[in-house]
Amino acid sequence: MNDKTREDLQNMIDEQEALETHHGRKMETINLKAKDKQEAIEGHLGTSGRLLSASKSMYRDKFPNHIVYFNACLFDKDLKQVWFGDIDLDIDKESLQMLADYLKETIYLTREQPYRWDGLKKEDINKSEVITFINKEK
Repeated sequence: MNDKTREDLQNMIDEQEALETHHGRKMETINLKAKDKQEAIEGHLGTSGRLLSASKSMYRDKFPNHIVYFNACLFDKDLKQVWFGDIDLDIDKESLQMLADYLKETIYLTREQPYRWDGLKKEDINKSEVITFINKEK
């Protein structure tokens, strides 16, 4: 096996391990009974301000095909920002959908700019850069 093949194989293994865990937590630990909305959010996504890596460029190099929102913003049904942090949609998409179902409400994920400081407005929710997770448990 040449070095390139070995590196590709290791990258596939690393990516599979990342997909099987939720940034260090096995997926089955995400289903929890939360006391409030913030505890539920952090139980599904980790604490606000979560970092995927100390280096954004290294993370992109390691997972070049992943859709990653560094400093993403999460808004609830009332368009109130309830969480921010790094999101890898290839890994976190299921957790975000589980969170919408758990909260029994639609949630919105955005990139940092301009939403982190300007907020999410009703007229923004249909823009292509806003990702909507609709509660399926109504």
